[in-house]
Amino acid sequence: MRTVPKWVNKIHEADKVEFSSVHTICFSPDGSQLVVGAGEKVMVYDPRDGALVQLLQAHKGAVHAVAYCGDGKKFASGSADKNVIIWTSKMEGILKYSHSEPIQCLAYNPVTFHLASCALTDFAFWSMDVKAVQKFRVPGRITSCAWSTNGQYLAVGLAVGAVSIRDKMGDEIYRVTREAAVWAVAFSKSILVVTDWNDTLSFYNTQGQQILKDRNIGISALSVTMLGALVLVGGVGGWAVLTSEGVPILSTPQEWVWAIAPSPSFNNLAVACQDGTLWCYQIVFSTVHGLYRERYAYRENMTDVIIQHLTTGNKVRIKCHDRVQKIAIYKHRLAVQLPERVVVYEQGDVEGMLYRVREKLPQKTECSLLVATSDALLLCQDTKLSIIGRSIPKSWTVPAPIRYVKVTTLYFEEVLLLGLMNGQIWQVEPHHGSAKMVLHTPASVRCLDVSASRAYLAVVDESSVCRVYNLSTGELLFTEENISSVSWNSWCDELLSLSGGGLLSIKACHFPPATQPLAGSVVGFQGGRVFCLQANSMQTINVPLSHAVHQYIHHKMFNEAYSVACLGVTSLDWERLGVAALEELSFEIARKAFQRSENIVFLNLIDHLQERFEAGEKRAVVLGEVLAYRGRYADAARSFKSVGRDERALNLYVDLRMFNKAQEYVGEGEGLAALARRRAEWARHVNEPRAAAEMYLAAGDVKRAAELMAETGRRDMLIELARKLDKGSSGSLRYVAEALVKAGEPATAADVYQRLGDYIKVAQLAVAAGEWSRAFNLAREHAECKREVYLPYAHRMAQENRFVDAQKAYHMAGETATAMRVFTILVGNAVAEERFCDAGYLHHLLASQYLDTAAAATTD
Repeated sequence: MRTVPKWVNKIHEADKVEFSSVHTICFSPDGSQLVVGAGEKVMVYDPRDGALVQLLQAHKGAVHAVAYCGDGKKFASGSADKNVIIWTSKMEGILKYSHSEPIQCLAYNPVTFHLASCALTDFAFWSMDVKAVQKFRVPGRITSCAWSTNGQYLAVGLAVGAVSIRDKMGDEIYRVTREAAVWAVAFSKSILVVTDWNDTLSFYNTQGQQILKDRNIGISALSVTMLGALVLVGGVGGWAVLTSEGVPILSTPQEWVWAIAPSPSFNNLAVACQDGTLWCYQIVFSTVHGLYRERYAYRENMTDVIIQHLTTGNKVRIKCHDRVQKIAIYKHRLAVQLPERVVVYEQGDVEGMLYRVREKLPQKTECSLLVATSDALLLCQDTKLSIIGRSIPKSWTVPAPIRYVKVTTLYFEEVLLLGLMNGQIWQVEPHHGSAKMVLHTPASVRCLDVSASRAYLAVVDESSVCRVYNLSTGELLFTEENISSVSWNSWCDELLSLSGGGLLSIKACHFPPATQPLAGSVVGFQGGRVFCLQANSMQTINVPLSHAVHQYIHHKMFNEAYSVACLGVTSLDWERLGVAALEELSFEIARKAFQRSENIVFLNLIDHLQERFEAGEKRAVVLGEVLAYRGRYADAARSFKSVGRDERALNLYVDLRMFNKAQEYVGEGEGLAALARRRAEWARHVNEPRAAAEMYLAAGDVKRAAELMAETGRRDMLIELARKLDKGSSGSLRYVAEALVKAGEPATAADVYQRLGDYIKVAQLAVAAGEWSRAFNLAREHAECKREVYLPYAHRMAQENRFVDAQKAYHMAGETATAMRVFTILVGNAVAEERFCDAGYLHHLLASQYLDTAAAATTD
């Protein structure tokens, strides 16, 4: 921490040469106003430039105290004229009340916003909602007061060497006794900070018990306040900044300081002096920290070191009880530089957060950088680099001041890469004692980093240009502008993170970087996480690596893409990598990618295609299969065709029911017919029977077309088809006729059979339809039809018990044996029943049949 003077004013008495003593100051809660009590005046300044905003002249005595309310709406001033005036934030007086003695100090309750005003021997509470001001007597002169941060306690400092701790009702509940007058008190959370005129700083809890040992600060304090966890003290002898344990950080000698106050944002500090000087300083907090991979060590409260595991978020605190000046961390070692020594800690176990003191090295020399290696400590002092803590010390001197040091390993040995102010990069090997220049950059080095494989070196110079070199050859690979810090990925050699201009850039290889907003500086890059220093705190940011993966995919660098993807990408990115690798027949990368995305379909495809490829299948065919799975059917078909596999392209389009496309890959004749047949099958499958029948006909498959028409009751189509077919297509006509029968059109079917000359089928249809007269005509005209007509007729007559007609029909059908059997049964029945006339008639009928048979035989 350091302070830089921002502006200074000398406050004069009106129309006089003398200066007005500045007794009291305070900032508004938003930091936009600085209220000053100087002489009898209340003055409001703009903290940015020290311009006087308003002069308030309402008091008739020296203004001893000012205080701003936490709500930002009002402030109060108290004077030796015994009055307290309440002002609005617009600097308008709204209320005045008085004490019986001069006002000594004021303090607003941070919770209830009640005002505590203290005179010499009494104090009072005031609030907007209470008209009467209740006062409390105190045995002793009041010098100072302060509320606790929770608003429960009011500490009142007394000149008799005591502090009275009161509750909100004004009753004393505890009392602290000191050996000298107490002129300033303040609260830091639940800790009461007390200063007395023995130049002592002490710490108490709210029960009045001392919790830390007294510290001699060398200042007779008149004002004490808190700057976060730090203590600001002003008084006789100057002002100082101390840690929460009273360890001095910085001090500024001055004759007499009445008051000191930090701005709410802690970036400004105002100091009021007896000689009428009002100082405003800018506070600059220097970051003392160190980073090794995911372990970040930083200073807190000036005397503590916090080690934070950036991945898990675990933290451990090391109390050093002295001002921490430098921190270095490397692997298992932590080095902390204190004003008079360097303390080296070692990690208890590899994954744990426990650190134990290994050694303490006396060291009072100031240094610009502290560097830790696995077994040594090094100090940088301008152009000199020295090893400490060894029996045989070593040192190296380089041509220019050292700006940056990076510890790395080359050839299994630790080396140091030094970035110098003159742009040179030096390599120092502590074990061998050698040092040499390896590169020379155009400008002063700001920072540098080396890649995980130690192949590449990135250097950022003072002109905000990042240059990346091949470390072994010194070749400049590429440059990036407007860069303030750089870090290589510790897990992947090709990834580089850069910050500058409010942007974070992730660059892969020589490809254009992907950017995102970032208010800070990148200091580490591990896997998919970037470690950034933002406003003195370390932030872990998860960065997307999809852009880098896609760049590698675009350039068909699949191994590199896989390495980056392993650091953390989405399932969609794994799918893209797997598909791209598969399209280039990079089976192993594709398999790994789809395993990550758990795509079983493509994993099975890879196994199948790799087996075929290794068995000698042509590359174009395998590629065509991949393209087909990807939905790039035209490319797949062209790939098949390029090696003469037209049938595979045909099958592809047929499977897709893209028959118009499929026609491009078939020849004339059988090929087109087969395609039409397959198209018909598809139409039949999707319940488009009419289209399917037409396609079967187009393919020349009349049988299937007719069957389909019959199944679906398409009689009109069958009849139309029967009319169109000529007699020469006898086979097709028969299929149509059979289909007509199935479809319930026997008359039309009979016409078709008659066209074919198949009278037996015509007779069968007539018999089936019960058209006996037509059937008998056919039997008379065509002898071959007799059996087909008379035999069914005989069976029917027998079923109707018309046995004589049945016997005649059997005889006509040529079933002589059956006719004789029926005759024998009929004669036997007639004789048994003594129907002799019937028996005679039957014998006469039998004789006639024998004559017919004999005549037919003679004719033959």
